[in-house]
Amino acid sequence: MMNKIFIKLFTIATICIFAILPYGYANTGKNNFFSSGNITIKIPFSNEENIRNSAINKAEKIGFQQMSKLLLSSNGYQSLLLLIDDLDISYFVESVEFIDEKISTDLYSAVFNINFSPFRVREYYDSQSLLFSEINSKNIETYVAFSNSDQFFMLFNMWNTEWRKVNNVSEKLLININTFSSSEMKEISVSKFLEGEFSKNTKFQSTEDYILIWCTPSYIKNDEMIFDIIVKIEINNEIKVINKTFNEYYNLYRKDIFNNIISEIKNDLLNVWIESTSAEDEKYQYKFKFSVDDLNQWVKLKENFEKIELLKSYYLTSFDVNEVNGIIIFAGDRNKFKLVLSQQDMRLVDFGPYYKISIND
Repeated sequence: MMNKIFIKLFTIATICIFAILPYGYANTGKNNFFSSGNITIKIPFSNEENIRNSAINKAEKIGFQQMSKLLLSSNGYQSLLLLIDDLDISYFVESVEFIDEKISTDLYSAVFNINFSPFRVREYYDSQSLLFSEINSKNIETYVAFSNSDQFFMLFNMWNTEWRKVNNVSEKLLININTFSSSEMKEISVSKFLEGEFSKNTKFQSTEDYILIWCTPSYIKNDEMIFDIIVKIEINNEIKVINKTFNEYYNLYRKDIFNNIISEIKNDLLNVWIESTSAEDEKYQYKFKFSVDDLNQWVKLKENFEKIELLKSYYLTSFDVNEVNGIIIFAGDRNKFKLVLSQQDMRLVDFGPYYKISIND
């Protein structure tokens, strides 16, 4: 009994220290998004130029593009490519690591890791109004359907096969692909599908985040097809529906007929995710309560907070032997706040004046 009391008092004493320190926490931790690794550069050797500097410049540019492709929306990335030749990429570089280097009489070859300054990169993106996000998703159940499977059996199999190869979008949005058999498709209409009524055995729950992708194929003529696509995305109880039509040349030997379609759908999904998790200019204050049974829980909460760039600062307002109360300054509205914290294994219950925060086991 005395041991439990001592642990509780020690926990409160530790929290007290954090409470009286002059702090308004700001996220300064290193984020893996701002590092690009294993960049291989090969340049014909010449005594008339500084080969190493030329290789570093090339590696920095490639690294900046790789990093930006992970952080930016697809539209933002295309805008960046129009600007990149006029940029001094070295301004954004924090450090350059040589992994390997070989020099011969005719070739210079090196492998680099390039680490960028998160502050300078964010500052530049903001100055160019480029939408970006540093939030990775948890696995989102994604259901992919293809109608008229009997009429287009080969295309139906190709559609399912190509989607099963997909498990993430730009290494940021993790998706778990679910496809349907031809017999299952006979029981599913587009209206049922969009309502989540797939089959009696489906694990789909309307309360979960999910993605639904429906494809309707039809012939225009013998060598030309139309694919009508409906994508329904629900993230954090917000629904977005995307409708698209693709016109594709088709013959029995074409194996890449769905490449462009799937690529565009993935870009749309990425754009929705980045929009849902990107920083906003306005900062909002959210009161929170957190139950504390031991110091490890408090440490875990702090670690989770420090992983979130949108969480600009937090302050403790009061605490006792069972609970910590505080205020979070966050660059996003309530929906974004709940979504982003949930990706760091935190559960939020909205009590109106405050959020009750707990940590997933």
